[in-house]
Amino acid sequence: MMPVNAAKDLLLFRSGEVTDWVSLYEALEREIGRHSAVMSDVWTGICRSSIIIADCTSRNANVFYEIGLAHTVGKSVVLITQNSEDVPFDLRYIRYISYEYTPTGMKKFESDLANTIKTVLRELGSS
Repeated sequence: MMPVNAAKDLLLFRSGEVTDWVSLYEALEREIGRHSAVMSDVWTGICRSSIIIADCTSRNANVFYEIGLAHTVGKSVVLITQNSEDVPFDLRYIRYISYEYTPTGMKKFESDLANTIKTVLRELGSS
């Protein structure tokens, strides 16, 4: 599993395995190329994804903007954070996964994320 860090805050889920999730910017660089506008790439990545995984840790304004874009087009968003205080008040109605960036914490995080993704995929399949 790829560790989450401040440079890779918004993630896309594209297949059935947690180990296959990749950072938005890495995926878009491979799929679209380096010559397009960043927000165009972000928009394309969000629209092509089934599930958006957004790390609220450190309150990155870009991540919150991108969460808003995902909500606008009706995408399922899974919030993750190292600190519950980093989840804004108006997003706290959404369940989020808290994680610790330690070897043990990341193992638990991978399990929690896998279970959440499976649940969201079941919900998407029944709608």
